[in-house]
Amino acid sequence: MGPLVPEIVSGGLNLVLAIFIGIAFGYILEQAGFSSTRKLAGLFYGYDFTVLKVFFSAAVVAAVGIIFFNYFGLLNLDLIFINPTFWPSAIVGGVIMGVGFIVGGFCPGTSVCATFIGKKDALFFIFGIFAGIFLFTLTYPAVVDFYKAGSMGPITVYDAIGMSRGLFMFLFILIALGAFVFATIWEKKINKVDEHPEKPYFKKYFIGLAITSVIAIIMIFTPDWKTSISDTAADYAETKADEITVISADELAFKLMHEYSDIEIIDVRSADAFKSNNIPTSINIPLAEMTEKEWYDYIRKNVKTLIFYSDDNKDAQKAYFIAKQYGHQWNSVLDGGFTNFSQSILNFNGDDAASINTVQGKWDYRFRTKARQEMIELKKKAANKNKPKKKKAVRVVGGC
Repeated sequence: MGPLVPEIVSGGLNLVLAIFIGIAFGYILEQAGFSSTRKLAGLFYGYDFTVLKVFFSAAVVAAVGIIFFNYFGLLNLDLIFINPTFWPSAIVGGVIMGVGFIVGGFCPGTSVCATFIGKKDALFFIFGIFAGIFLFTLTYPAVVDFYKAGSMGPITVYDAIGMSRGLFMFLFILIALGAFVFATIWEKKINKVDEHPEKPYFKKYFIGLAITSVIAIIMIFTPDWKTSISDTAADYAETKADEITVISADELAFKLMHEYSDIEIIDVRSADAFKSNNIPTSINIPLAEMTEKEWYDYIRKNVKTLIFYSDDNKDAQKAYFIAKQYGHQWNSVLDGGFTNFSQSILNFNGDDAASINTVQGKWDYRFRTKARQEMIELKKKAANKNKPKKKKAVRVVGGC
């Protein structure tokens, strides 16, 4: 729950929710027949593929749900804990668990489920689990090197095989569908079931396959939330540039000189460029970081007019449309970016004598000369200003 609604669900409430989710999970396992050793072992003996169907269903539903939640900005994938992979110990551990599954007829989760409905064999299985944990603890110093060998970090399957997430999900869903069809045919053959499904059932079966196939295709073209936001902003910056509200360097300087409290100036250049020189009172949110959840919350909840600037207009325009997608409607782009503001205000020297031979030129000269001096004072004040800091995203530790 934490990565989905971290502002609402605290660590303590997570534990409370885990109790109820665990009870619901156990109930579903029992209803699916997973408290029966015959049904569980049936997968390995080839006469009952309920385990395969349920686990494939769970994996597909969870993966599709995560991708869609992330696409709509409801789930921060950066906060999801991914178990680190140590491939040698993972293979050995998988073999041990597989043998235990066949011999005992349970896995750790189903053994707990069966124990709570009073099955004695499941209770002995749990004793075996704790005995194994105790034995592993005693021998850990001797096996630690092997246990931690072959570290691949928190890697995903599609990254490991060099495949895009969308294509991997498409193939995974197709494999799941194929496994369902094969398992159904095999079960009927091995159990000598000679039946022809009724027409309504036959129709629903193929409608389900068709819908799942469509979802598999959608997965190929579903980017993550960050990519979707960034690509849309880049496209809008090219096609809707005329809709952008622009503020001139003189106008921004005037607002700063008169200490307008309804504006927030955001520098979307790199952190190094910002430290080198910036507009007084501005804060730094590099464009590449704007799609992170912490800045999303800051921008979305900000009640001020946000004025974005970069070296020129290009990156600032992208930032403008990112803020628009976040639901923040009061945005502007500094015309000409920092380069223009620096020339017109920060480093103004009035060398062009011809420019002050007109009334407007004289007014501009006096204003920019004064603005340059006040920007120096503003920079001194801004050095002591408490600027918002990006909250560090903390992964929710878990997994099984």
